[in-house]
Amino acid sequence: MSEISQSASLKPRRLGLALSGGGFRASFFHIGVLARLAELGLLKDVEVISTVSGGAIIGSLYYLHLKKLLENKSDNQISNNDYYEILEKIIEDFTKAVQSNIIMTAYNNPLKTLKMASSNYSSSLRLAELYEKNFYQPIFDPNKTTPIKMADLKILPKGESIDFYPLKDNSQRNVKVPILLINTTLLNTGRNWYFEATHMGEAPRESLSSQEIDKNLRLARPNSYDLLSKEHGDFPLSYAIAASAALPAVFAPIKISNLYNNIDLQLVDGGVHDNQGIEALLNFDCTNFIISDASRPLDFEANPDISNDGILLRVRSILGSRLREEQIYRMIEGEHKNHTAFIHLQKDFSIIKQSYLTTSRNNHETTPLRFISDFTLPKNNLEIAPQVQQALSHIRTHLDSFTDVEAYSLMFYGYQVSLQAILETPSLKQLITKTSNSINWKFFKIASWAKAPTFNYLQQLQVGSERFLKVFRLKPLVKKISLLVLFFIFLLIVWVIFSFLSTLLNIPELQLLLNIPLSRAISLFTPVLGFIFFLRIVFTRQYSSAKQKFFSFWARAGLPALCFPLVWLHLFFYDQLFLNLGQLDQLEKPISPTDLSSPINADQQLESQ
Repeated sequence: MSEISQSASLKPRRLGLALSGGGFRASFFHIGVLARLAELGLLKDVEVISTVSGGAIIGSLYYLHLKKLLENKSDNQISNNDYYEILEKIIEDFTKAVQSNIIMTAYNNPLKTLKMASSNYSSSLRLAELYEKNFYQPIFDPNKTTPIKMADLKILPKGESIDFYPLKDNSQRNVKVPILLINTTLLNTGRNWYFEATHMGEAPRESLSSQEIDKNLRLARPNSYDLLSKEHGDFPLSYAIAASAALPAVFAPIKISNLYNNIDLQLVDGGVHDNQGIEALLNFDCTNFIISDASRPLDFEANPDISNDGILLRVRSILGSRLREEQIYRMIEGEHKNHTAFIHLQKDFSIIKQSYLTTSRNNHETTPLRFISDFTLPKNNLEIAPQVQQALSHIRTHLDSFTDVEAYSLMFYGYQVSLQAILETPSLKQLITKTSNSINWKFFKIASWAKAPTFNYLQQLQVGSERFLKVFRLKPLVKKISLLVLFFIFLLIVWVIFSFLSTLLNIPELQLLLNIPLSRAISLFTPVLGFIFFLRIVFTRQYSSAKQKFFSFWARAGLPALCFPLVWLHLFFYDQLFLNLGQLDQLEKPISPTDLSSPINADQQLESQ
């Protein structure tokens, strides 16, 4: 028996691809991974694509392109060039769409923002509309006026029978038809709830171990959307993606009512349950795994925030990191060890060991340690400077605009690091059918800076970790001018208020009221205030409910709606300035330019293995 485990070899070979969460940072990183897999001829072998949050955003876009390809070309007509064309189209269109700033655009319409206060509309549903408009409708059908349904994703490959089912019939094809899974977390049970083209529901937990450990209520999963009412049978793709990306306490859950008796399902970010999407691949009996993980690593903190909010945030991060570690350990140290390519943002990072202080108090040095596995390639093969890796691993996981510098750098990073991970995985290395160094991907333009970073290139990546007003750090002069303008606006507001009060004080009736003696004013207003206080006591419950609704409305819709002029200002000035500063022609020339056409020669790498 070879080093590929016997247990895996007894199963039919099935390649699964997991695209993790991590906002648009993850989306761009995954594009680079997909580009590399296309070159290696591996995309045509993928049978299950498990996606979460940012991975769901880009995975669904790729799937729509793939659907069009598979339904218009027969199995023997499809070549690697078709996959290259898909990825080139995605690189161009997705970058442009992201630069429209999805998160700020969600609040640029005050009427829609006010609508978010209702129970039938939320920030997540508003984002779903923008996902549909900017990402999916242009490729699926630009003239379509109704949302794309999950059921619309079902693929019937050209030349196949009407009852074609991927997992059953893929064995007869050279080009596999993958199943797309969009992972979310169900707050009701705490389990994974995923959407696919044929049905939606909780992942089954029928093993004896699951039945012994998990005693919670099971929600039976319908076998088809056709069995459901029109409301649920026509469930929109954009809603599923919005649910997968609904970060708790930031975006509202996606609610599904009337699917089960007296139960309102509440779906949130799939990363709460499984940010890498690994569980779904195991549920579908995959034997080979490519895990593209762009989630944010847990950082060391010398002085953690021990306030209540600080502790809660840190504990949440620790729990998420612990879950991630356990899942990855399971894949790369257990029975799937030689079948799992783990592609992540901290590949080949040095580990730093901090020595303890001795009684002489002169032992202050830190020692870099490197973990070297049997399959680790020389670090210089990655052709990305360590400080660039460090900066890219901390770029924000936001849904705002990403500059060309940020987007290309993340794509290039995913592209470069994925080759090393694939070549380190014996079972995947056997699947490689072709390598190509002739594809001049658009993100190769950043290769020179990634290898020999200049000061302003690193500055842009480091500023990319911020969420708000990044342009202020890139251009301090803009900050100074903005503060000066803000100061004059403040003076104008003060002048308007005093002018208004001055006019108001000249009203005879008001002057008469102000001239009332204090003792008389108290005697007049005390009964009124007392009556109001009495009503508050009598109607305590109604008052508390009204107060809660008011503050909820103000936080969710009222204040954001009033801020729409600032949103417009940001979209049409600060955001555009940020994008302009992030163009490649704004960078200093790299110190040591490299050949951009083939950053890593994959064929040479294979020959050396």
